[in-house]
Amino acid sequence: MQGIVNPSSLGLETLAKQPEADGRELVPGVYSYVDTQGNSGWHILDRDPRQSFKVIRSCSLLSPANSTLASYLGCRRALCLLDPKIEKLHGQRIRAYFTAHGIAHVDFCLPRRAIPESNKSFQVLGNVSTWVLDQDPDGDDVIVIFGGGVLIDLGGSVADFVRRGLLPYVSIPTTPIAMVDAAVSPKTAVNIGSHKNGGGGRYAPEVVLMDTAFLRTVDHSALLDGLSEIAKIAIVGDARLFDVIEEFGVELVRRHFQSKLGELVLCRSIESFLTLKAQLGEPSIRAFGHMFSKLLESLSNYKLTHGEAVAIEQRIAAFLSADEGLLNANDLERLQSWFDQIGLASFADVCDTSQIWDHVFAKAYQKGRSFDFPLPGRQIGKGTFLKRFTRQQLAVAISQARKRASDTILRVKTGRSQKRRRAPRLRFLRSTA
Repeated sequence: MQGIVNPSSLGLETLAKQPEADGRELVPGVYSYVDTQGNSGWHILDRDPRQSFKVIRSCSLLSPANSTLASYLGCRRALCLLDPKIEKLHGQRIRAYFTAHGIAHVDFCLPRRAIPESNKSFQVLGNVSTWVLDQDPDGDDVIVIFGGGVLIDLGGSVADFVRRGLLPYVSIPTTPIAMVDAAVSPKTAVNIGSHKNGGGGRYAPEVVLMDTAFLRTVDHSALLDGLSEIAKIAIVGDARLFDVIEEFGVELVRRHFQSKLGELVLCRSIESFLTLKAQLGEPSIRAFGHMFSKLLESLSNYKLTHGEAVAIEQRIAAFLSADEGLLNANDLERLQSWFDQIGLASFADVCDTSQIWDHVFAKAYQKGRSFDFPLPGRQIGKGTFLKRFTRQQLAVAISQARKRASDTILRVKTGRSQKRRRAPRLRFLRSTA
């Protein structure tokens, strides 16, 4: 891809603020940052110190010659939480790195499960927390998380829970969805029963260390999940980013984001995500695609991935926006065609109007409260909120998404020319829970 396009010509300039040259105290915001090792990234400064953190980009993070991770850990012992895939692929390299830098460490690997979301439960939270406490942690310890969105959410919850949040933690995201969403938010979460993210809090890591080399070994589904989250930010907050993924999205997935353009897209998505943070007490446009998608995941017993559920909600929200006279017909087709081309799900059988309305909107509607439902505005890159709509309006939008759907599961075929085709309709039995 690098021979095809010059990334500097795409207009994806930095959105972060530059620190004041005179050293004046920074006000809350997102700032460009360079650490003592020369790595670039961002400093997210919040009024609440527990929600302030840094995101640092570093190549070959696990190479013994790279001292970035060691410099952030210092003399502290590393209590490592490992995703089972990361343990299999990188476990030996992780331990060799710590040994090379003389860093004391102990490891806990999550059990391998057919449905990874099963690890984000209260039971597993208790198991991991018990293990951490069994290590007799003190001020010379730090939790280090290597994994995707599930482990990032779970590990942050453990750090927030154990010893009343006195243990700091470092996040090292290893999937695209973790890099552009889970790891760069101070939110922590676990599932409670059938309620996805039913528990959690806000406790930011000390630092997020991002190495895109981890993406070389992630599977196709994980790449699409990440692109779904990138699209979420682009559609309601960054028109230029959408232009780029519209043109190069298939190639980004095919190359596992392993190019200068791939890293640029990931970084621009992170910056857009961080700068779109809502003010306290105001609705967040970053919730686009996240109002009822977690219900869809739960109803499918988590056979529906997070990225697939978010993509389905984005599609339905786009139809709803168009029906409300906001999004014009050309942009609606442009969005739907992009999702089709990339291969993100267009519908799932658990997407039922009654379930969604009853669980998410009915109570607020009956009490006359605003939904603050985020959706595309009058143009791509500008999001807005729909204060109220009826059950019938929701049903129409869902019906439009169903009509668009195909019964054939689509997978992007690497190394072949891409033709315009429709994305998969995913079939799941409805949960009886």
